Amino acid sequence: MANFDPHEAAMIAHGHWAIDRPPSRLTSFAIDTRAIQPGETFVALKSDRADGHAFLDQALQYKAVAALVEKPTPEVDIPQLVVQDSLEALQSLARNWRRRFVSPVIGVTGSVGKTTVKEMLGAVLGSLWFRTRGNYNNHIGVPLSLLELDPRCHGGAILEAGINSVGEMSLLADLIQPNMAIITAVEPAHLEKLGDLEGVAREKAIMAKSIKPGGDVFIPASLLQYKAFREIPHTINVHAVVIDDEPVDPAWTELENVSIYRYNWIEIGKLRGMGELYSQAPMTPGGFPLRAGSPGMISNLALVVHVALVLGVPEHTIRSRLEAWRPYRQRGELIRKGRTLFYIDCYNANPGSMLDSSQRFSTLFPDHSHLYVVGCMSELGDKSTHWHQETARRLTIKEGSSVYLVGDETAALEAGFKAQGIPSDRIMIVDDREFLRGKIAAFEGAVFIKGSRSLGLEDLLPEGGQPC
Repeated sequence: MANFDPHEAAMIAHGHWAIDRPPSRLTSFAIDTRAIQPGETFVALKSDRADGHAFLDQALQYKAVAALVEKPTPEVDIPQLVVQDSLEALQSLARNWRRRFVSPVIGVTGSVGKTTVKEMLGAVLGSLWFRTRGNYNNHIGVPLSLLELDPRCHGGAILEAGINSVGEMSLLADLIQPNMAIITAVEPAHLEKLGDLEGVAREKAIMAKSIKPGGDVFIPASLLQYKAFREIPHTINVHAVVIDDEPVDPAWTELENVSIYRYNWIEIGKLRGMGELYSQAPMTPGGFPLRAGSPGMISNLALVVHVALVLGVPEHTIRSRLEAWRPYRQRGELIRKGRTLFYIDCYNANPGSMLDSSQRFSTLFPDHSHLYVVGCMSELGDKSTHWHQETARRLTIKEGSSVYLVGDETAALEAGFKAQGIPSDRIMIVDDREFLRGKIAAFEGAVFIKGSRSLGLEDLLPEGGQPC
């Protein structure tokens, strides 16, 4: 964790201490008084919903050592570091602390799969590697994560970066200062503010371009179709992964800093690295387990395996740790209740993740009856209706299954499902959650639940389910 002398912290944050200086060094930071721990520094942030300055009393009550504020509150007897902007001060402290951390830092971003890759890679690299907690991947979460880094016990860090607007990745990359980066995918996500796929690619590539000379970036080779990824500086080593017989544009092989690696999907749940196509040193073959595959999951697995091999993790260690790994909560999580199995992937959704999840679901439970709950996808901009209809047209749906639709773009989803040949009597738009819970409770088989976070589809799960 961080370790700042109070005077030093004031200099970094361009602030001054009011009331008094804290009696001890500043070592950890929190933004929520409901979860603050004794000895932490409370950061009073302003948002549309609340002003953290109103909670200084609670911070004192829970024994915060100090508070980072924009305006002092003399009546609250807690040391207060007064700054012009609390968020910018927090980011400055985090940026400064990151520069002192000399172990490798891996930045992870992408339209889909970044949390899965972060968690899977963390499991493979081991407990000495710090990784972003939960969804701490934005302009607030990243600095809080950086301030948790402890050179005494962390052998490296895996930091996730999530954005929805132009300019955000530049800030996050500047904070993370990665030695290595993984970009999982470019898909139609957050198009409302990023514009189109080229816009998404430009923002994601910023993380790769921020790596110091001699560093490494790991991507699916398909990302090289975007100009932004072909323009990664020649001082950065690009490891581009190809799955099976996925085509490779000959022009990509002529990029001097790009090495293309082909992995063969031998069977569902197993990969065997078959060596580089276009660079010199061969990779040792080895099988790597995955409980069930889809193109996206297999691509993520290949990226994780490749990073681990580059970092020198033995193949037998990679295999054993992948055997024990399970998907992160609500991101392809598997739950069992009685004779029913649930595939829960409702932390977020976009067209790419929706298609990939449906394919994985079909490979997980090929012999079960299927029921689908498909929620709408947010932040798709003025082409939202198009993307909903096209996604539904391409979703993998088992013949004879019932499909329940939830959200604002259900008419477009319905049109897409009908276009792929699903009978009208198998498609139902649902506004009544209790009705849908009843249908799910009465069903025996495998249930697919996916949609954007705002829909809260996890509430459809029956109580008492157990991870499997």
